[in-house]
Amino acid sequence: MIGIPGYVVQGRLGAGGFGTVYRAERTKDDQVCAIKVQTEIRSSLGVRLFANEIATMSHLSHPNIVSFIEVITHESKTHLVMEYCDGGDLRGLLDDYLEAGQGIFEEDVQSIFLQVLLGLHHCHSHLKQGSIVVHRDIKPENVLLTSGGIVKLADFGLSVTLKRRKAHATSIVGVRTMLPHISASLRLTVKDKRLRCAGGTEAVQEIHAGHPYGTAADMFSLGCLLYEMCTFDIPTVHTNDQGTMTIEGSIPAEFSRGMQDITCHLLNPELLTFPTTGEWLQDIFSISEAPR
Repeated sequence: MIGIPGYVVQGRLGAGGFGTVYRAERTKDDQVCAIKVQTEIRSSLGVRLFANEIATMSHLSHPNIVSFIEVITHESKTHLVMEYCDGGDLRGLLDDYLEAGQGIFEEDVQSIFLQVLLGLHHCHSHLKQGSIVVHRDIKPENVLLTSGGIVKLADFGLSVTLKRRKAHATSIVGVRTMLPHISASLRLTVKDKRLRCAGGTEAVQEIHAGHPYGTAADMFSLGCLLYEMCTFDIPTVHTNDQGTMTIEGSIPAEFSRGMQDITCHLLNPELLTFPTTGEWLQDIFSISEAPR
């Protein structure tokens, strides 16, 4: 087991491409923490991602974002000390439900969605010299849980800080944030007691040409997260010979119409029409009152 000054390492929690996360107890006050230890990274990209996560987390403070505690350099390695979440991650929770052959109660889906939205709202509203943070990697593995029912957004390695709210980034990071970068139209229909959402897009090459995006990329990824909680699947993407993409999916009829509508609106690939986190928060509590 590794040694970290000021901490007693109790076991490994997980590992990624650029770091291994351990559970540890701080000796001065017995606080349980999670410590991400930078692996032997030979690529400049890995170094930048780890440094970016540290810089971003150190400026964010919100109940629905994993808390930054400190950074330790020991034996030429960087150690990021963070808040420990004792409930695992959302991926593990979904896998448990899937293995048991059960669906998640809508009330639990609502709670997780709302808490992630609140954490995102802080990122998108966070002002430090007029800057905001776009997460760019929202997925079940990066949504952590506590035994007390608190949900926290984690892993800011791929995040980007934009100087103003209307600023846009252009780098490509992954499918969940890649899909909405190109303009499209959304059609909503009810078929066979299931609400279907689909959008036809322009040529996918526009993404690789540096088509700009901003906080709307996170909103689309949040839609994918919500869809996966409802269906244990992700929306289907079809691409024809002309490079036109269609995003399709269906939400089970047992979910309220309000939940179905919110999911489909978040999956709208029309980047420029996305409501902000603040606008969603103004309407989100109407979900439970929507007709089924």
